Amino acid sequence: MLFKEVTGMTINHSIIRLRRQEAARLLKDPAIKIYEICDWIGYTDQDHFRENLKETIRLDADRVLQQILMRNGVAR
Repeated sequence: MLFKEVTGMTINHSIIRLRRQEAARLLKDPAIKIYEICDWIGYTDQDHFRENLKETIRLDADRVLQQILMRNGVAR
C-alpha cells in the first residue's frame, strides 16, 4: 500500500506538514529565536520559513512579520 493511499497526502507533503507543526510549537517559546527554529527544523532560508509559517498558522503577512521582528528584538 502506498503512503498516499493511507494518509491522503504524499510523503513530501507529510514531512512539510510535520516541520510546520514543529515550528508552530517552537514559536510559542519566546526564548527561541527565529533563526534557531529555522535551523532546528531544516530551513536554511528565513524568508521561505516565513512563507510556510503564514500558511501554517493562517496569519496575515504584517502580523507574522511583526511577531518575527519583536521576537528578534527589532522594533517596528
